[in-house]
Amino acid sequence: QALAGSQLPFGGGHKGASMGLMVELLAAAMTGGNLSREVEPAPEGTGGQPGNAGQLILAFDPAASGGAGASERADLLCRLLRDAGGERLPGDRRSEMRGRHLREAVSVARRLVDEARKLAGEGG
Repeated sequence: QALAGSQLPFGGGHKGASMGLMVELLAAAMTGGNLSREVEPAPEGTGGQPGNAGQLILAFDPAASGGAGASERADLLCRLLRDAGGERLPGDRRSEMRGRHLREAVSVARRLVDEARKLAGEGG
């Protein structure tokens, strides 16, 4: 069902456009922060300036809303999406790379790194 269209963007249009609108309404319009179109580019060489970004924090208590077993249900949903084929969830790539780096990392003594930098002329 999902692959046949039930997972299409809300209301048509660009994928994620409705989610983007929702986030901007919550994080800018409702907090007094700048809308994305109102943020000015940072002057070159300044390292960037805050764009009067608004922040809205939402906290949900599944137990208070009758969501007993919410963690297990969320886990099931993620497994179902992955099993449907081709789905990658947020954080999957980062988690995969972290595991890969831990498996394939090469440990080098600090003194050797410092010596290599000294020889390269970096001086630390």
